[in-house]
Amino acid sequence: MATSRVSKKASKHSKGTKKSSKSMKTKKTMKTKTSKKSKSSKKSMPKDNAYCLICRKQTKMSDIKTKTTKNGRKQLVGMGECKHTVYRFA
Repeated sequence: MATSRVSKKASKHSKGTKKSSKSMKTKKTMKTKTSKKSKSSKKSMPKDNAYCLICRKQTKMSDIKTKTTKNGRKQLVGMGECKHTVYRFA
């Protein structure tokens, strides 16, 4: 009973529709590697600001409290100008 079944993978390879591995290797080697330059034009956010995930904007924090996460990182929690709770890592 098990000998009569043919897997889909085996039937695909037996038809010869797959490209040869040699031609695939040559295409990979033809690509050139480019080095990525870091963008230093990004300005850091002021310390009393945070990014609101609901409004998708930077907002000024009020009622700032420090919280420690499970892995030991310091986190600032506060209320934004948009009246949403905002979080920021210190």
